[in-house]
Amino acid sequence: MAWAQIMGAGSVRYHRDTVLDRSDDFPGQTLAYYGSRGETPMTWGGAGAERLGLSGAITHDTYGSVFAEGGARDPVLGTRLVNTKRPGLELVVSAHKTVAVLGVVGRADDMHRILDAETDATLAFLDAWVTKQGGRRGKREVRTPTSGLIYGRTRHATSRAGDPNPHDHVLVANVVEMLDDIGGWKGLDTAGVRDMVHAATAVGRLHAAWEATQLGYGIEPDHGPSGKLDHFAITGIPRTVTRLFSKRSDQIDDQAGPNASYRLRSRLARSSRPDKDDDHTPEQLMDRWHAELQGLGHTPAAILDSVHAAARARPVAERLSDPELAEQLVGWVLSPNGPLAGDKRFGRAEGIRHVAP
Repeated sequence: MAWAQIMGAGSVRYHRDTVLDRSDDFPGQTLAYYGSRGETPMTWGGAGAERLGLSGAITHDTYGSVFAEGGARDPVLGTRLVNTKRPGLELVVSAHKTVAVLGVVGRADDMHRILDAETDATLAFLDAWVTKQGGRRGKREVRTPTSGLIYGRTRHATSRAGDPNPHDHVLVANVVEMLDDIGGWKGLDTAGVRDMVHAATAVGRLHAAWEATQLGYGIEPDHGPSGKLDHFAITGIPRTVTRLFSKRSDQIDDQAGPNASYRLRSRLARSSRPDKDDDHTPEQLMDRWHAELQGLGHTPAAILDSVHAAARARPVAERLSDPELAEQLVGWVLSPNGPLAGDKRFGRAEGIRHVAP
């Protein structure tokens, strides 16, 4: 799923230093890296950002206001909007490793479009939920409409092991504008947002899979080692190639074991992350990746040929429109042997988690 954790003061400093000041970037920063786009500056997003006049690239002043110690401040007036100990919530949306390989073999723009689709849909789902009922009012925590999320978003293109790994960091501010009769600003229901992340992830992957098929790629299910990944892979990319570019995952496996829980893997990923290797320019990184491919007997051209051949052999699925097919899908999810059979209670989020894959 999309990786999520509550931000602390250390997270605020970390992202200010590594993203705003770009101290953690590979040389080349925002431009000549991984095709026509590279490691991008952080920009404001979310339906609620406009209410504070936030748009475009994030500056030190606006970042310091929204993620201020003690709670967000109005970036213009400087007045305190909320009193909170936690500045926000961090999400990370990562492309599937086969999508990352597209960037290595000359299809970087397609790679970015697929990840764009995934992150856009993931955030749109969460934003819609927060807009509809993301506020809490009173001791009974009555669900309340808000003006939506406020977040900063930036794209990184590599893992800390120096492998191709396009992923988006999203810093969600712990503040929402309440749209009930009382109004005002309150802290975000971060627990509620985290509860919706799994469903949002499923929606994001669904949109990414659709975008991949529209670009002409074949896709196939990828359930991962645990059998619960519920992801998709681009067909035609050898598994030896994806393993080659999964060194960071292997490092975590060595510490946690291949069957470790998602929570344990996430904790180890945070606690053991090394600094990025700044000894390689973007061009040198691409040369290194191609050399590693050749060491396995692969070339970018041969991998692309394999991808195209696999796409031709796997017809593209159409959007689900036939009512009978929809009825079959719902019938399976709700059947005695379906994925929701053992749940005493479930809602929209749980249904989406199982239907989307």
